[in-house]
Amino acid sequence: MIFSMGRTRRAVVAVATGLLAVSIPLTATPALAQSEETEEAITDIARYAPADPANLPQNVGPSGADHSRFEQKVGCLQPNTSVPSDLQQRPWGQMFLEIEQAQKYATGAGQRVAVIDTGVNEHPRLAGRVQGAGDYVANDGGTVDCDGHGTIVAGIIAAAPDPVTGFVGVAPDSEIISIRNVSSFYGPPGQQDEESVITAGDLDTMARAIVLAAQAGATVINLSETACVESTYSDEVHIAPLRAAINHAIEQDIVVIAAAGNHNADSAACADPNTPNGLNNHTFPGIFPEVLTVGSMGQNGALSEFSVAGDWVDIVAPGEEIISLDPAPNATSLASQTASANGDASNIEGTSFAAPYVAGVAALVRERYPNLSAEQVINRLQQTAQHPGGLNGHSFGVGFGALNPVAALTEVLPEEHGVQPPEPTQAMNDLPPIPPFDWTPTIVAVSGAGGGLVLLLVTLFIVRTVRHTRGEHTAA
Repeated sequence: MIFSMGRTRRAVVAVATGLLAVSIPLTATPALAQSEETEEAITDIARYAPADPANLPQNVGPSGADHSRFEQKVGCLQPNTSVPSDLQQRPWGQMFLEIEQAQKYATGAGQRVAVIDTGVNEHPRLAGRVQGAGDYVANDGGTVDCDGHGTIVAGIIAAAPDPVTGFVGVAPDSEIISIRNVSSFYGPPGQQDEESVITAGDLDTMARAIVLAAQAGATVINLSETACVESTYSDEVHIAPLRAAINHAIEQDIVVIAAAGNHNADSAACADPNTPNGLNNHTFPGIFPEVLTVGSMGQNGALSEFSVAGDWVDIVAPGEEIISLDPAPNATSLASQTASANGDASNIEGTSFAAPYVAGVAALVRERYPNLSAEQVINRLQQTAQHPGGLNGHSFGVGFGALNPVAALTEVLPEEHGVQPPEPTQAMNDLPPIPPFDWTPTIVAVSGAGGGLVLLLVTLFIVRTVRHTRGEHTAA
């Protein structure tokens, strides 16, 4: 199993330094089709046992045993207080989604968004709105973020507006509940090799953190972490508790948002892409239908190359060329790049950062429509998205299409008023059948032409014969 949170792409450092945590992407270029029997086995969600309350994690709070599993391997990232000129602008994703227009209807007031991630540093633009609810990596309460990944996510969701740069979080009046359950800067004690660094966090701590977030009063949960597995994956030790935890959150009327995951050619589990005819890998918890699974799109409107494709992807949002809060401790500015545990600088991109756009809009919808259940909120986000082509407005890899915040806050949906919309039907043109071809004109035309040709040949023959006869008579 591969546990991932974001994607990085090597680039020249040009921005405030931060850190994007574990970086393992997945997605969609053509792949060989699998047999029908295999495909049915891996696409049928019934392969995984339905949520059973008996599997719900009981020891949800972090303990000393959790902290003793890991030790810090790399020093936390450090801030760069300069703000380059190319960050003196609103991010394209913010403009594409018309976030300021959406905030005329709601700002997330009264909503508590749980960020289950690498922790959240208390950036000034989040001041007074971050509650540390737990830490499974170290005993720091959830408000220490060595990696920076969680702080970037929280900034996209809830950063206060900045009149200088124009950057603002989607739901700037919402509160953040921070739970740290993963880190690429920590690893097992006594191991110094680089590979051990990615082992801090798993599906067990994710399941426990989800229940902990519910206990802390979350109305929305953002999971920008993904476990990518090969399609032949059969180890279900942590899957049953994870699904039970998600189902528990839904029963507690919490909207659960999950990143689709990122393709990574360096990972055996995530190297091969998915197509509609062949799935090589899938991701947890996104594969579960109870969650709203988010893929990434770029400025060109297409699905990002790194975004995991699957029929379980429900919606897409901007996940490339991300600008958010500088995630380093004590930083005050913005960042568009991050630094990994080995110091490499990378652009901020990944489905990890598309998911918080959706989580932020979910908070706006919850404020504006407080009587909607979590399932109704998810339905509203799906039905108001910019649908791709297809009978049901759903397409492999992009789901119901691009997130549309203004529509999500303003559209009237019949089903919310007890009126079921008509079932979509295949559009058919009511044209009369094509009549059988009438060969008569063709036969007449061909016959006429043939007859004329025969007469022409006869005439030429007669003329030639007469001339020949006259010639002989003259010679005689």
